[in-house]
This record gives sequence, structure tokens and C-alpha cells, in this order.
Amino acid sequence: MACEGVDWSDNRLVGFSATSGKLGFRVEAFGRIVKDGRESFESFRPRVIAQYALVQLVAGQGFLETGVTKKATIREGEAFILFPGISHRYGADGGNRWTEYWSIFSGFVPDAYAARSLIRADRPVLRIGTSGSAGTAGSAGTAGPLGAADCGKASWFESAWAGLFSAMDSGAGPEETSIAMGSLFARVVASAMRADSGGAGRDGIVDAMLEAMAGNIGKSSLNVEKLTEGLGCSYSCARRLFTRKTGFPPERYFANLVAAEAKERLLDSAMSVKEVADSLGFDDPYYFSRFFKNRVGQSPRQFRESYRGWI
Repeated sequence: MACEGVDWSDNRLVGFSATSGKLGFRVEAFGRIVKDGRESFESFRPRVIAQYALVQLVAGQGFLETGVTKKATIREGEAFILFPGISHRYGADGGNRWTEYWSIFSGFVPDAYAARSLIRADRPVLRIGTSGSAGTAGSAGTAGPLGAADCGKASWFESAWAGLFSAMDSGAGPEETSIAMGSLFARVVASAMRADSGGAGRDGIVDAMLEAMAGNIGKSSLNVEKLTEGLGCSYSCARRLFTRKTGFPPERYFANLVAAEAKERLLDSAMSVKEVADSLGFDDPYYFSRFFKNRVGQSPRQFRESYRGWI
């Protein structure tokens, strides 16, 4: 999505009175908040919402605290998910600037992600980076509000947000916006999974395992136990470290990673289900379909059909 002509320097809000009940991902509002750091900013004092929210911090530093997590620092290049029914507050301390893009949404798609632990209320922070390739935690990126001249430097998600605002300026309706935002949400989660899943990469052993998993995403039959060979740690030890850092045992984490990548390929390409299966290392497309349905709740064809307008 191009960001030509989009003004990123001010605050903005877009809201919808209603969206189609047929959509699996329904956007109710989205916008941008820009603070220059001359005063403290707290978006909301503790509150509870009935929907999900995605917040992406493009510039600055601040904090997030929820009803199930302690106060944590949020840095440039990180995003976080707010969950329905769970109190939260977030913002920037005095002296820190803050540029965020946010969306409030609901539907069976985020519900399914939560049910499958692809997003978790106790691990709401997603580290995806601000520039270059997706999945680089805390990388140096765009330093201020993004202008048209900076389009080539923008990360993929900044360009995606720019496209959303451009589409609204061109008359896009709530259903088109919901489809685009749902695609952005899926890509953010998949990219965060490919990165370090909430900071797991800070441990050398876990980092090596995560890197190996990301490099073998097309090998569904990957022997996860062999990833620990040469790491100076037994598999049982590495498995405990991995589970403690990421919240998932290695086998389940890798399966979730493959499922997330499969979703992205089903939605963002014209590949057939068999071609997606082949690209992920599944020799048998029927086995791939069973694998996918066990983790997503729908067959690949049903999942793609649910988002026919996205493809």
C-alpha cells in the first residue's frame, strides 16, 4: 500500500456506527495519536472495553499495565493487544514522545486467535520492529511522523496503516476497512511469532531454537529435538527454558508458527491449498488440512472461503 499524500503528523480518529455481522473481523474504530513529549500522556486511566484493540507504537516509549500483567515498558517498534473484559492503561511518561496507531475490533477471527493461544492476555506485547523486515524486535526505525518523502523507509505495517487512511479518504466503507485491518492484524501476529514471542530471544539457547524454527518454516516434519544439538544443553533442559520464555513447548510453538504462516499464505496469495501445503513441507495435502483444522478450527478451504473478499 502506498503512503503518498497521507499526513502522519496529527491525531486522527475514524469510527463506524455498524459493520456487517457476516465479517469475521469487524472494525469499530481506528486512528492515530501523536504526542511530542512535552507533557505526560496517558491514553486512558484504567478502563475495560468490550472489544479487542491493537496498538502499534511507531515512535517513542511508554508503558502498558493490564488487569493480568504488571506495568511494562513499551518501546518503539512494539505493538500490544488489549483484550475484552480486562482492564488496562497505557501511555507515555513526561519527556517521551509517543506516536501510536490503533484499532478497536471484534469478531470470530480474534476470538479464534485467542482460543488457540496465538494471542494471549498474559502476554499482550508483540515485538515486530519499526523498519526493514518484519520481526526485528526493537530495531532502529522511523524517528518521527511519517511523511510522503519517507515512504521508501517505512516498515510494512506503517505502509499498511497509511493505506488504510488513504482508503478512507478515497471513500472506503466499513467492510472494506475491516477486511484490510483483519489482514494487518493477521500479519502482525504472524510476524511477532516469527520474531521472539515476547522476548524469548534474549536467552541464547532459546534464541538459537527460535532462529532455527524460523529458518525451517517450510519443513513441517522438522525434528524440534534436534534443534538443541550443539547448544550445550540437553533437550529436556532446553525445552523447560523454551516453555518458560515463550509460554509454549517447542513442538507446539513450531506448529503454531507453521499454522500462522499457512494462514498468511492462504489469505495473501493465489496458491492452491496443495501448493500451500507443498510450500510448508507437507507431502500429503490431506494431512495438511487435518493439521490446519486442528489448530484453526476450519479447513484451509473453509478458512479461505471465510475471507473470499480478501484474496
